[in-house]
Amino acid sequence: MAEAQKEGYAEKDPTSDVEGFDTAAKIVIIANWVLTKGLSLRDVDITGISKITPQKLRKAQSLGASVKLIGRIAESSASVRPEEIQADDPTCVPDTLNALTFSTEHAGDITLIGPGAGGERTASAIVRDLVSIRREYAV
Repeated sequence: MAEAQKEGYAEKDPTSDVEGFDTAAKIVIIANWVLTKGLSLRDVDITGISKITPQKLRKAQSLGASVKLIGRIAESSASVRPEEIQADDPTCVPDTLNALTFSTEHAGDITLIGPGAGGERTASAIVRDLVSIRREYAV
């Protein structure tokens, strides 16, 4: 964590990232702005990564997976929780990259991948991606 803070990838107080609140906020933005759902943070079932054990990480690795903090939006629910993601899944991105997968009626699943750490990069990527999604895929 100290290295991530030194590099500017984690805040001085990393609680929002570690406990899933930052991801939940992004889920609410996407749910409301792109999908017009009307969610609030209270509507998101949030579980952070603070209780992931080294044993769970080793188990995932032995199965060819990584544990990632995943935010999901479904028809009537939203969640943020650690999940085992297989290495060949497009959302299994390394280091400070973020991935966003959304399903479309005609093109199937589409995954956007980009830098996700650092204030300027994060803000720029989120705005760019949301504008693109809204322009191309929102009804």
